[in-house]
Amino acid sequence: VDSKALEELANDENWTVRVNVAKNKNTSQETLKILAKDSNNYVKVSVAKNEKTDEETLKMLATDTNTGVRLAVAENPNTDRQTLKALSVDKDLSVRAAVAKNPRTDKKTLLEFASSKDYIVRRNVVLNRSASIE
Repeated sequence: VDSKALEELANDENWTVRVNVAKNKNTSQETLKILAKDSNNYVKVSVAKNEKTDEETLKMLATDTNTGVRLAVAENPNTDRQTLKALSVDKDLSVRAAVAKNPRTDKKTLLEFASSKDYIVRRNVVLNRSASIE
């Protein structure tokens, strides 16, 4: 499916169609930006999980009221360090735990997470492939 067809399908009345447009690797940045403002949280989660979603869109989704959307941003390996830093103080444990595991999380945040009261956050620091032994 080409990007023009995906652009049209991004406006489909059925949210499951929009979810699949958001997941598609051929969806353009412009269409992903539009879908990031969708009223359906599953669509926004799919945009946040798409590795082609740009940093600006991920930054916007990081402030979404839905925990699942913020979690998907925290899990995306292309989320920038500044956005991950903001998500590192999220009220939801699952979001903080995802930040701890994201390879782009900065060392200072990982050090702070290493002494977290939540074991899942500490565990994810250990599982973070970019965490150093220093």
